[in-house]
Amino acid sequence: MVPGSSVVPGPSHGGRVPALVWVEQAPEQAEPAEWIVTHEWEGAPFLCVGRVGSRYLLRAPGLADYWMTEDGRSVDVVASPESSRAHVQEVYEQLIVPGIDQLAGTPAIHASAVAHPHGTLAFLGPSGAGKSTLAGLLSRRWSLVADDYLPLALQDTTVLALPSSTWVRVREPALREVGGAGTLRAGKLAVERPSAAEPRPLARIYALEVGDEGVLIEPCSRRDGMVLLASQLHRLDTKDPTLLGAELTFVEAVATRVPMRRLRYPRSFDVMAAVEAAIDQDLKPEETP
Repeated sequence: MVPGSSVVPGPSHGGRVPALVWVEQAPEQAEPAEWIVTHEWEGAPFLCVGRVGSRYLLRAPGLADYWMTEDGRSVDVVASPESSRAHVQEVYEQLIVPGIDQLAGTPAIHASAVAHPHGTLAFLGPSGAGKSTLAGLLSRRWSLVADDYLPLALQDTTVLALPSSTWVRVREPALREVGGAGTLRAGKLAVERPSAAEPRPLARIYALEVGDEGVLIEPCSRRDGMVLLASQLHRLDTKDPTLLGAELTFVEAVATRVPMRRLRYPRSFDVMAAVEAAIDQDLKPEETP
């Protein structure tokens, strides 16, 4: 987790994102016996997660304490006197909302996504893999669905991708290629893009890799796909065995229903047409003899 993930919570998220309830004092008069996890940025903590009774305490040091029920359906916030409501809300949307899906047993993935005519395409990989840049460039042709945060929902034999962002964060060189005016946000420029409004079936998951031998799309085994998915989940609680067990079940269901591919290409704007062509070819239905 890093500060500045993009998210636009709301009805497209399936109604699971609760509004903050602003309170004057903490609902639990205690501190966690120990913190489950502490997220740091440049050596300083920016979000600490702990349990107190039946609630999670998510502390943004110097800003606010967010008290969340264990089902993720209610969040009380106690803000520091000097904190602005806008900043408290922004931290909630960027850093806490993505983890709520885990509490429902359907953890969201670190992925950017676009809406292809054959279904939603998700691009996953670690920070710096080029997810946002690729989605931003492809959104010139296909509507944006997500940037870094992609909620999923199981529906019969399909997986639905829930739209979560109307803008994508890119760096200056990519902004010139994507087009539009950018607003500085956590070291990158956020630019509004034509975006999808409704959930659609997830057609492919592409794991991004750097390659110097042109554009290549290769199948990914279900086992390898599960490992890749598990490594790219948004997690609020990294220790609860029940939640971790539900994650495994969910990851297996996604990997079973959605074809996964490795997408290898040089990090160059010049190959975008070739990337689009390779994706189109990958999505063509197999011809029957």
